[in-house]
Amino acid sequence: MKTDYYIISFFCLLFIGCTTTYRISDFSSKEDFFKHFNNSAKNESLKIDLKNDSTIAAEYGAEISNDSLILNKFITKEQTIRRDEIKEIEYGAFNMTMRLKNGKSFELKSNKILSDSLILVLYYEPEYLPINKVNLICYKAHWAAVPAGIGLGIVSGFFIGSILIPTDDQDDGVIPSSFFLGLVSGFTVGLISGGIVGYIIGDTYIYEFSTKIGSPP
Repeated sequence: MKTDYYIISFFCLLFIGCTTTYRISDFSSKEDFFKHFNNSAKNESLKIDLKNDSTIAAEYGAEISNDSLILNKFITKEQTIRRDEIKEIEYGAFNMTMRLKNGKSFELKSNKILSDSLILVLYYEPEYLPINKVNLICYKAHWAAVPAGIGLGIVSGFFIGSILIPTDDQDDGVIPSSFFLGLVSGFTVGLISGGIVGYIIGDTYIYEFSTKIGSPP
């Protein structure tokens, strides 16, 4: 019976988690492809494969704009600004924002007065990557696979529970109580373990940037 248990569990794992691939050729235009990416993936933890065979991790997401991939992997830059260029500095609970009269703004890390007219600021800026250097971007949606994991966990749990829990030897036609105990135990264990496994495996989504519009998928 233990062998059957391992075999059933293994095959159930094969049905948890799926992979969906989006290609530029699947969309009517490059802009629609980029819009779809921004709507679904911009806030996910991304793995970015470049055409030079290197890989970048964007743990805080990224967004496509003007043929550039803007990574929310902020880098620190230094700049000297004239005080008469500053419109205002807003101090929040966890950040500072400097707004200039020309409409530009900075998320400040720190600032230092150099003179009556100059301020040295350290500010955060997103990292930019030309989209034509990107081969593909993928991410895992962990919660998306939880329902499938729970469903398969319950089904396998019912089955395994009914055959692993020993039943009483009775000939009066009454279903032994240990059988119901096996079903309840299998349901509970299958629900919890299936949900956990589904979250760990997750659904994988891949965006391929190397194909051309109209080319075969």
